[in-house]
Amino acid sequence: MKTDRIQYLLENYLSQNCSLDEKKELNMLINLLEVEDLKAELRALCNNYRTEMILSDKDSQDILKNILSEKKNQHRTLRKKTTWSVYLRTISVAASLLLLVSVGIYI
Repeated sequence: MKTDRIQYLLENYLSQNCSLDEKKELNMLINLLEVEDLKAELRALCNNYRTEMILSDKDSQDILKNILSEKKNQHRTLRKKTTWSVYLRTISVAASLLLLVSVGIYI
């Protein structure tokens, strides 16, 4: 009976239909389980939801060819455009630093 309840709660949790009380109950039941029992419950849950995609040999060969034919170095280095605002900001920072150093030397 406990395993049926855990399965029910896990299914609700995965489908996001679990209330707060059910989440608390699921947490409590999981904490009571031994590790191997928990693994068995999760395996059973996964087996219920497992789907397999069967590819024909032609489709799998086409996919493999596409993967292998892609160029290894497809990425390009993008240069960041330097605008006047960047130059002005750089000049203003340099002027501020020069002013601070000058005032520091004068004082």
